This record gives sequence, C-alpha cells and structure tokens, in this order.
Amino acid sequence: MKSRIITCLILPALLLMLASLLACRETEGPATTPVTLPPDSTPLSVRPLSESDLTAVAEFVKRQRTVDQEWDQYHREFDQWRAGLTSCHRSAVQEALQGFTVGFNAVTERARDLPRASVSKELADILIAAAEAEETAFRQLRDRWQPNIFSLFEAVEQQRSMAARAQKEVEDLALESQEKLEKASDPEELLAMEDFDAAFDLVRDDWDEFHDDYASLSQEAENTDTADSLLRVKRLSRQLSAVSKAVDQLPAPFAAEDSVDMLQDAAEAEVTALAKVHEALAVVAAQEAASAREKPAAPGENESGQQVEQLLETMNPVIKSVEATLREVRRTNREFLDGSALEDLEELQDFVGEYEKLIGDWNAFHERYNDWRNAEGGCNRAEVFQALGQFDGSLAELGRQVRDLPKSGFLLPMYNLLVQAMETESDAMRALRNTWQPFTVDAFIALERARENASRLRREAKIALQELRNRR
Repeated sequence: MKSRIITCLILPALLLMLASLLACRETEGPATTPVTLPPDSTPLSVRPLSESDLTAVAEFVKRQRTVDQEWDQYHREFDQWRAGLTSCHRSAVQEALQGFTVGFNAVTERARDLPRASVSKELADILIAAAEAEETAFRQLRDRWQPNIFSLFEAVEQQRSMAARAQKEVEDLALESQEKLEKASDPEELLAMEDFDAAFDLVRDDWDEFHDDYASLSQEAENTDTADSLLRVKRLSRQLSAVSKAVDQLPAPFAAEDSVDMLQDAAEAEVTALAKVHEALAVVAAQEAASAREKPAAPGENESGQQVEQLLETMNPVIKSVEATLREVRRTNREFLDGSALEDLEELQDFVGEYEKLIGDWNAFHERYNDWRNAEGGCNRAEVFQALGQFDGSLAELGRQVRDLPKSGFLLPMYNLLVQAMETESDAMRALRNTWQPFTVDAFIALERARENASRLRREAKIALQELRNRR
C-alpha cells in the first residue's frame, strides 16, 4: 500500500518533467507536431497501465525496434558509400595536382638534357623555355586551386598551346637545317661551295680595297680641298658599285643562300650610306664655292675640312657592320669546306632522336592529364547525384514507417520525438541532394549535425518509452 502511494506521487512529477523536456527540445530542432497530453492523462498517471495499454506499448516497441534497425542499417550503408567517395574529396584533387606537378618536372628535366651543340643549341633553348613555362602553370594550379575556379586550368591550357607552337617551330627549324646539311654533304654541293668561296674571296679583296681607300680619304679630309674630297667620293662610289654588282653575280649554291643574302644586304646598306655622304659633301662644296666667289680664300686655307671629315666618319658604323658580315661568311665557308657540315648533321640527328623521346614523354603526360580532367578526377557527378537520390528516397520510405507508428495519448510524446528526428535528418538529406558539389570541404557537415540531433531525439524517445513500460 505504501509503495502504491509513492508511485502515485512520483509518476505525475515524471510526466510533467518529460513534458517540460520535450518543450525545450522542440525549440532546438525543426518544427513538428506539438506534444499534447490527452484529457485523461492525470488518471493514467496515477494508475498502472492496463492490459490494453501494455499491448499498445508492446506493439509500439516492436515496430519502433524494426524502424531503429532499418534506420541504423541505412546509416551504415550511407557511411560505407560516403567512405568510398574518395575521388570526390578535396584531398584527391590536391594529391592529383601534386602528382602532375612532379610528373611534369621529369619532362622539363629531359628538355634540359637535350644535346646543345652549335647546330642544336637554339632549338634546345626554345623547348626548355616552353617546358619551364608549362611547369610553372601546373605549379600555380597546384598551389592556388579552389573548387569551381577554372582560370588556373585555363592558364595551363594556354601554356600547353604555346608549348605546342614551340614544338612545331623546333620541328620546322630542325627539318630546314637537316635539308641544308644533307645538301652540304653532297659532293656536287661541295664543289659548288668551293666555286662560291673562290668568287667570294675576289669580292672580299675588292671590298677591303674600297674600305682602305675610304679610310685614307677620311684621314686626309681635313687637309684636302672639299671639291677634291667630293671627286674622290665619286670614284669611291663607282668602286663600291662594282663591288655590289659582283656580289649580285656571286654563285649561290644551296648551302650559301643565306650568305649571299647577307652580302647583298650589306652592299645595299653601304651603297645607300655612301650616297648620303656624297649628297652632303656636294652641299658643302656648293656652299664653299659660293662663299669663295664672295670672299676668295687664302692659299692653303680649308675652312670646311673638319666638317668634311665628320661627314665621312658617318660611314664608319656601316663599314664595321659590313666587315663583320664578311668575317661571318668567311667563317661559314671554312666550316663547310673543312667538312663540319657532316659533323653538324650527325649532331642534329642526335638532337632529333632525343627530341622525339622528349615529345613522347610530353604527350604521354598530356594524355594522363586529359584523362583525369575528362573524368573530373574520377568523381562521377551523375553517379553521386543518383546515389543521393536513392538515399533520399530510402529515408523518405523510412519516414513513412515512423509516421505510421501508434500515437495514442500516452505514446504521443515518443511518437513526436521520432517524427521530429526523422524530419530533421530528412531535411538535411534533401538539402544535401540539392546542393552537393564535389571537392568541397563541408559538403556533409550539415547532414552530420542533423544526424547527431536526430540520434539524440531517438535516444530521448527510447528513455521515455522505457519509463512508460516500467509503469506496471
């Protein structure tokens, strides 16, 4: 009798505490059906549950255990799927980009190891610069990558295009050099070059003689009458014109085509410069003659000598350039006639062999990178969205089972807790399905928090249900 009285006093207090707890919990989660106690709750709280009440509780417990098992199984399946989603993690992209950066460094090193003979040095430099620029683009992509920012990928593509143009340029230059060197190795071409070299030596002698005569005129200009200087420049013009004509008549074998072009350009530049000197001297001579008519100069006096000397010196830069061209052509002829063309051809062929290996590595790297980009790093968005849709559907079906649980008056608080837990998790799953993006850091954070809140509500429902079952 005494224990009966104590039970009657404690149970109402427990129910009031449970109602207060539920009211507080509802303020923390999504809105759901408010907990209400039936009109006859006070009589129920002061007496043990009837057999029919116990039957209802047993049915609720049975169905709630089934829901719990399916709910937990759903979580295990979802967690297992998420654990296998490594290709869509941010770290997967970072690891891949680090791998590409390291991998391309091998391409750059092979470019730096290309043969650098005189015939291939320029070609190697073009490829090294292109490889280093592309490696820099990959390094910047690795260091600055962020999800859904594509400018760094575009920078890589731009450098790849520039590298492709550099490779094509090297191929064209190597082919052109190879054709020249192969012709230079031909016996007939060798004879033609010997004829060119002999003819060039004659032209060079005449050109050197012109330069010596011009230098003498410059040295004597200050003490020479302006009119006499003008006459000597006219003779030098005819002398240079003969040189220019001889240049135009030089034989031009295949191996000497560039040399002939250089000589013709040099002759034209010097003829033009000498014509300007002649024109300027003519003006000075005319001015001097007019002044002499007004005021005859004393014997031996040459007021314009210094001015004439300065005019003649304007030719000096052009003469130096021409002499450099003559030395260059002479060196080229000697290298060719000494048999260096065959040696250069062998060195070029060695370069081409290494170049082909480099391009093979370069292309293989691009194929790996293209496959990774086309597959978005192995993260299949369509499959992920499909899976999220299936998980959302499974949770919706589970939600229907929760809402089908008995909800008679004394079971309503537990029912409401379970419904609230399901709605909390379902809303988060639906939001994840609609907003998920690969490679983001916090894609699943909201769902994890919702699951924690739902688990807490489920535990509270179990505690309340156990307290109800204890009322016998």
